[in-house]
Amino acid sequence: MSRLPPFLQVILAGILASLLTSLIFLGFDLGGVFHGLGIPIRAEDDLIRWFGVRLIFPGFLALLLLLPVLTDWRLWQRGLLIGLIPAAELFLYRYPFDKKIGFFGLDLGLSVTLSALFFSLLWGAMTGWLLHKLGFPDLSMEDEPEI
Repeated sequence: MSRLPPFLQVILAGILASLLTSLIFLGFDLGGVFHGLGIPIRAEDDLIRWFGVRLIFPGFLALLLLLPVLTDWRLWQRGLLIGLIPAAELFLYRYPFDKKIGFFGLDLGLSVTLSALFFSLLWGAMTGWLLHKLGFPDLSMEDEPEI
């Protein structure tokens, strides 16, 4: 993977992390975990469309990891921060205006909000972790000796 340009490495890591996170979500849905916990969310019936939406946008969102900010943070930590962006989009736009379930999805209960936040943060952390494991150069200054 190190032969690819950095921007492609980041996009692919974002897509792979999104695929893994979506499979975990789907497993929770089909396995009855959401139902058992009383969380009223589920994957859409059209799984091809559902996966398509969840793979493309996060891949490009992962490009934010290339910004030279927070360089003293590890990749997975920066991924957590970037993972708040899709959560904010859900909480402040999609839930209240598209799905009509109120800001933060609170019309369906706090469990919806917490599960959406969990999966968004999981995606972000997993993207950063995958980049690290695949040999992407971490910009963290933590390992450098202090002068």
